[in-house]
Amino acid sequence: DNQEEDEPQPEPEPEEEEEEPVVAVAEESNELSFCIWNTAFPLMEHLVGVFQENNPEVEIRVDSLGSECLNELTAGNFSFALYDMSPEERLLNTEMQEFHIGYTPAIIFIHRELGIEFLNQGDLAAIFRGEINNWAEVGGPDAEIIVAAAEDTHPWVYVHWALLDGDSEAWRDDMVYLGSLEEVNTFVTENWNAIAVSGTWGEPEQIMPVGIDGVPTDGITLMRGEYPMQWANILITDRQWDDLSDIEHQFIDFVYSDRGWEIPWMEGYVPWDNSGEGSIEVPENGRLSIAGSTLMADTMNEAIARFTDQHLGWEISYDPVGGQDSLEALVNGEVDVSLN
Repeated sequence: DNQEEDEPQPEPEPEEEEEEPVVAVAEESNELSFCIWNTAFPLMEHLVGVFQENNPEVEIRVDSLGSECLNELTAGNFSFALYDMSPEERLLNTEMQEFHIGYTPAIIFIHRELGIEFLNQGDLAAIFRGEINNWAEVGGPDAEIIVAAAEDTHPWVYVHWALLDGDSEAWRDDMVYLGSLEEVNTFVTENWNAIAVSGTWGEPEQIMPVGIDGVPTDGITLMRGEYPMQWANILITDRQWDDLSDIEHQFIDFVYSDRGWEIPWMEGYVPWDNSGEGSIEVPENGRLSIAGSTLMADTMNEAIARFTDQHLGWEISYDPVGGQDSLEALVNGEVDVSLN
């Protein structure tokens, strides 16, 4: 047989598996740092304190550096800055990502006997400077104007900078300076011709917050940022949402939680309403019956009084029957709302 035998073929060498490149995974940060405008320091301390209780492993640093906060933030030295920003400042920082916390209002109180519903900021500035000294000059009775304020409080600081350009010599010589916002409200209650720079609600049956520039001073205009004399309290960062760490996301989520939302109220701020639903239109006339806890009676009666003062066509009642009985009344159709 002349047929050549097939030569054995070498076995193919096994292909080498390509190693996947090792990607370095950055270690997730467990730190938060905040630079705070001086007047907002107690608010941030409260927010951070409650957050830390539930997240004890997180390292948190809070520094109060005033007007240097924006520079320190953009230099990468802090996660966030909490800033009391005027509308003008916000226009200059359009690239910042904003997380609204609340507003610092300067509420102007007068006695109800004056019969004045609105004042404009120009007249207010003239009153605080001592250029307007009689209520008749702004549509009120012929009576001397007395001005009271609690110095170095949020409302006083707003008026000082926004209406008086930060001029410490601009305030009228006969200003009455008191120790607290509560003392200011009491002063107006006892002096019918007084006007006060305040930040808290007073006794609705004797004093009232005057509307500014045609905008009424109530919970809706304050929470929606429509009230003209307030600064926005904004947590800002120069990074986008996707660039924030998990712990930074968790903190923002906490700020907007029910628990976080309560803290600005407790610190004297007006929480921001981020529902995005626009202004609420209240019908001219209506009737509402509410039953609920006896502990809420004083608060509800005060709230009802404020609401019906501004909406005269409404009749609202509150029956403090207790929590369980209020639910039964609601189920039985005896009331419109049960408050527990």
